[in-house]
Amino acid sequence: MTRTIVTFFIVMVVLGVLGNLFVIFSDIIDVNNMLPLLENGWKTVIISILLTYFLPYAELVVIMMFYTYVDTKKTGSVVRIGVMAAIFSGLVLS
Repeated sequence: MTRTIVTFFIVMVVLGVLGNLFVIFSDIIDVNNMLPLLENGWKTVIISILLTYFLPYAELVVIMMFYTYVDTKKTGSVVRIGVMAAIFSGLVLS
């Protein structure tokens, strides 16, 4: 089974590289259609990357801040509350 997977993987990689080379050398792609490239410079790209990578960690900090105020004697397990919150937010979003 493993040899078959490796063989098919190699075949798929070769076919992918050949397909990309055929498309590149057949003049189907017009590079001018992708212009203007970085019209506002690298600053906008870097800011959007930072926002994309820091958002999950910011949410984690907020969740950890509220975790200390959860009274498990009155409300029960924190895991149960988290699962219920995930289910409720999923229902609201759908």
